[in-house]
Amino acid sequence: MKCEVIRDLIPLYDEKLCSDESSALVEEHIKNCAACKSLLEELPRTEPPKADMNSIKPFVNIKRKLRARIAALIVMGAVLLAVLIPVGYLTVNQIFHIRGGTDFEDLIYKHEVKAFAETIAEGRFDEYANQFENMVIGTGSDGDLITYRSFIQEQLNEAYENVRQYEPKVGEITSTYFKADDGHVSRLLYLCIEFTRSDGSVLPVLLTIYSDNGPYRIDMYTTPAQYMGLDPEKPLCEQYANADVPDDIKDICAFINTLYLAGNIAESKNYDIDIMDMALKKNADETFDEEREKLTRDIIGMRFAHSDINAVCKGISEFGKTNYSLDASVGFKKFDKQRNMFYYPVMLIGSDGENEATVSVKLYFDEYGFYSPRDEDIRGVKGNSDLEMKMAEIFGWKNFQQPC
Repeated sequence: MKCEVIRDLIPLYDEKLCSDESSALVEEHIKNCAACKSLLEELPRTEPPKADMNSIKPFVNIKRKLRARIAALIVMGAVLLAVLIPVGYLTVNQIFHIRGGTDFEDLIYKHEVKAFAETIAEGRFDEYANQFENMVIGTGSDGDLITYRSFIQEQLNEAYENVRQYEPKVGEITSTYFKADDGHVSRLLYLCIEFTRSDGSVLPVLLTIYSDNGPYRIDMYTTPAQYMGLDPEKPLCEQYANADVPDDIKDICAFINTLYLAGNIAESKNYDIDIMDMALKKNADETFDEEREKLTRDIIGMRFAHSDINAVCKGISEFGKTNYSLDASVGFKKFDKQRNMFYYPVMLIGSDGENEATVSVKLYFDEYGFYSPRDEDIRGVKGNSDLEMKMAEIFGWKNFQQPC
């Protein structure tokens, strides 16, 4: 190959711009031609121009800012979704009241109920009692006036002293609602007070709230069978008769009863007895079946003192075996100055299909629940009517001595 041709290819070869065949010719030629090889080696070597950092710095900053903004937008989007999803959920439930849902009011009520529950767990009953009437109901042995408020607060303070050792504290707070088929919306509020028993176990007692817009009162609590270790499948009267109820359970039960009764003392009628009315109503064409009897026993078991529950359940059961019809009405609460107890006048109206009978009962109660009436608390039993006797025995009364 002539040197003139190779010399024309050398610049292209140096820049790696020629074909593989041309590159092979150049490499073969310079092996034997010192002049062409020297020409290749003497070609000027140029370095690529260095970048001007000052000129590209603005573009670098823009890129960094774009990345930062993109990251910020991603974070803001995630936060926005985290806010909008629950807010949207609450808003939808607030508008449409979807059954079992949660709305803004639930959050407010839960906060308020927690504060209320803390007053109970910490024994601050002056705040709780302030919502009750301050009407005078009697005079104490020391001559001081007894009011609804002072009576309730004294009972609560005494009951709390017996459970302070069990370290009561606030458990779960629940506020929810459901929409009935007719469109009516009902709200349910629950709080839980936890007690540490003598054996170290924690005893949670579920309480329901009387009102969903304050001031709050205890309206209902779990049945003794649920929180006293008894079998809910067996009649309460059979278990109470044989159960050795521990002292700590008795103290806790008395405290919960006090909370419950205190909340209802302030009402013109006792809502427990209203429930009892429903349980006791028995028409001649209505079957007093086992399920109804069990429900009645459970309801009565929540209301009466342990000492009387067996007799009350037996009275309910015996009346259920008859063909007598029964209705009941409850009067306004009253305060007995001599016994220093509240009571409700209850009127029982029964019929055997041909004759009617009326029995009036004074139903006394304290922190342990309602008590079976004494002889002087019963009116209308003449001693010669099975209907009247069965009606009086509904509340566990069985000590008839003389006609009224």
